[in-house]
Amino acid sequence: MQKLVKDLQKGIADFIEQRPALWLLVEAGAFEAVLLAQLLSEVERANDTDVFLSLSGNFETAEQYASEAAARLIAEYRSAAAALVGKGHPPLPPLPKYLFSASRSAAEKLRNVLQAAQALLPTGGGHRLVCLLWPLQISDGRAYVELLRQLLPSGSLPRWSCNLRLIVRELAEPRHDFSATWPPGRVKRLRCELSLPALTQHLQETACDMQQPEAERMQALLMLATLDHAHGRSEQAEGRYEQLLAYYEKLGNKTLQAMVMIKLGEVYHRREQMDRARHFYEGALLPAAQAPCPVLLGTLAKNLGDLASHEGRFTDADHYYEQWRRMENHLRAQERMANKARQRLWTLP
Repeated sequence: MQKLVKDLQKGIADFIEQRPALWLLVEAGAFEAVLLAQLLSEVERANDTDVFLSLSGNFETAEQYASEAAARLIAEYRSAAAALVGKGHPPLPPLPKYLFSASRSAAEKLRNVLQAAQALLPTGGGHRLVCLLWPLQISDGRAYVELLRQLLPSGSLPRWSCNLRLIVRELAEPRHDFSATWPPGRVKRLRCELSLPALTQHLQETACDMQQPEAERMQALLMLATLDHAHGRSEQAEGRYEQLLAYYEKLGNKTLQAMVMIKLGEVYHRREQMDRARHFYEGALLPAAQAPCPVLLGTLAKNLGDLASHEGRFTDADHYYEQWRRMENHLRAQERMANKARQRLWTLP
């Protein structure tokens, strides 16, 4: 497994360094996409020369994906510009006005994002723009493939794209059929074989390797516990969650402490050991309240409501479900506010 990961990292790094190919297509299902997103982040951290633009938001429609890509670039630009000015550096050049225009197709909008990001590359030093077109969830595969087909004109490339590298998540079906529009040298493919058995073996090796940093061993243990719980291996999940709880309590990480206690409650809840489930659900209330993650309290309210309903304590169940509904409404209101803020960001040059 470690060799496979290193081979993938090397393949991605080699693609960034080479010149002829513009596209690197990496097939990844829903399971592999999350793992490869983490691997791509590690490649980015190891690269101190190039500029990475990660467009990993979910793909629902072409218009939505392109608009969120533009909003992300604008937000990152403003953050970087403010940081540079604060440190006494010269300001960044302004973003082009076309980036704020709404009267464009989704492909044009996404192309303009790449073009604007490319224009911000530092001069000298051989910097490249590495754009990760890597949505973790894709609702409409055909629309996704069509958007990328229209993204750049085939054959001759625009001059601004000379230092551009595109790393693209490819689906098993439909695939990106660039063979009719791009010369073979312009497109590379990389195989990904991060199967569940291979991943499980890798996680087990990492969790048991005392030479690995403790944080990495615990991260591997958390993923193993999650897999055990999802596949009904309750005893294995229980043992691993108990070990993780002791670690996060020692670390003082309230978010993960509450999350693991909720998971332990769910393990016992599934086994209908209600007293033990209640013990962990109620024990998670304080760390969840102290954690900067309100969704934990909503999950707890729902789980406590389910438990009370199962035991016939319907008044208690109604109370917990009402708390859950309030929390859900609060989170939805926050999301609506965030969406409005993104819309304002989109319209303000």
